[in-house]
Amino acid sequence: MIEVKNIYHSYNKNDVYAVNDVSFTIEKGEIFGFLGPSGAGKTTTQGVLVGLLDLQQGDVSIDGKPREGRPDKAFFNRIGVGFERPNVYKKLTGLDNLKFHA
Repeated sequence: MIEVKNIYHSYNKNDVYAVNDVSFTIEKGEIFGFLGPSGAGKTTTQGVLVGLLDLQQGDVSIDGKPREGRPDKAFFNRIGVGFERPNVYKKLTGLDNLKFHA
């Protein structure tokens, strides 16, 4: 299970938050996606979740253990992350594309 509680991220410390007080839980085996307009913080949230961006405020825990610093290789071997503009197979439905990349 991945649990995210009240995370925040700003690209400039004095700037508007790209991610502002976001919380959610992803259960083991669940396929989870972010939907929203351009600039809503989807990619930033993913970056914070997987450790590509710093967790400035809030908590991320994986299987009940707080994620501290950058995740290790074992973490990345257990998840699938699809960022903007992945390889999309036109003959597959949107759901089938998500399943393929997950």
